[in-house]
Amino acid sequence: MKRLLFYVTILILATILLAGCGKKEEATVGSDGVEQELVVAGNQDMTDLMNQKIFKSFQEKYPDTKVTYIPGNGAETAAKVKAQKNSPQIDVAILEINSQIDGYNNKLWSPLNKEDIPSMNKIVHETNIPENSGVPVFYSPHVVSYNKELVESKGLPVLTSWNDLALPELKGKVALQDPAGSFGRTALIMLAYANGGSESQIEPGFKKLAEIASNQSTFYKNQSFINQALQDDSAAYTVWALNRHHTYREEGNLPLEFVVPKEGVYISNSGIATLVDGAKHPNAAKKFIDFMLSDEVQKLLAEDLYLNPVTDVKVSSEVAKKLEFDKSNSKEFDNNVISSEFPKWLERFNQEISPLIGKDM
Repeated sequence: MKRLLFYVTILILATILLAGCGKKEEATVGSDGVEQELVVAGNQDMTDLMNQKIFKSFQEKYPDTKVTYIPGNGAETAAKVKAQKNSPQIDVAILEINSQIDGYNNKLWSPLNKEDIPSMNKIVHETNIPENSGVPVFYSPHVVSYNKELVESKGLPVLTSWNDLALPELKGKVALQDPAGSFGRTALIMLAYANGGSESQIEPGFKKLAEIASNQSTFYKNQSFINQALQDDSAAYTVWALNRHHTYREEGNLPLEFVVPKEGVYISNSGIATLVDGAKHPNAAKKFIDFMLSDEVQKLLAEDLYLNPVTDVKVSSEVAKKLEFDKSNSKEFDNNVISSEFPKWLERFNQEISPLIGKDM
């Protein structure tokens, strides 16, 4: 009898422990019906704007909700969400389209709809996001940027084609990110387009990139090194986002100009807001994503960071002019192809292109 009672007691305790382990911790909800915590992850460049302006305005609407920002690039953010999949610590991830699609393929995001995010009705920028797994909140084209004074003083050309990045007279004057970064990846793909290829036919891009490698001393992994190369005049040209062109033109006090090469320009959907699957604070997350589409925030993104809004919000004429670019031959890459092929491209770059840096062909 004692042995029977012992086993019954053990069984009851085990049942209680298992029930406790399986119970999801409930988030505290404020008087407005929204959770009292929210964790947002996004680009490093947005840290100050988020903390100083956007979060402050959001908390005026939802004063019970404390918001935390985790900065990092898209790949880093997606990797964090994937690592935390069984116990998400991030509620909203704002990341570029390739990382967003990688996350979608790993089932990291919950679908969003217009009932959850009413301001989706205001979006005028078309974006191909699989199964409503994210919402665009800003974008920026990737352009060729150059130091006008340095180019003129050295008698260097203003580029008209992506192929011009390989011109012999540009030796040592092009600061390109390697394809592990989004700007370097854009350069590779646009070089393919400029020579009859595409993201689906990348061979012409690698052939032209090999010419550029032999003409340069390095490919940059960190964007800050490109900034420095432009600042100390060791480089005159680079490829990056239009918003970065404008912000660094002001921060670095540099005479930068930009061109859209004749083969076209890639429109980077660099701001896709996603709801992390299993997020601890889903209601606050949805309210925040909707808030990112408000006129107030869309205007802040445009006027503070020169990011193109996805709605028809009105901005100052000065900012509107800076955001203008030739859209007549714009490209929106097949991101499913990129997601599938990118690891092979990176391996090939490291094996075939990197050894050619600075060597005559």
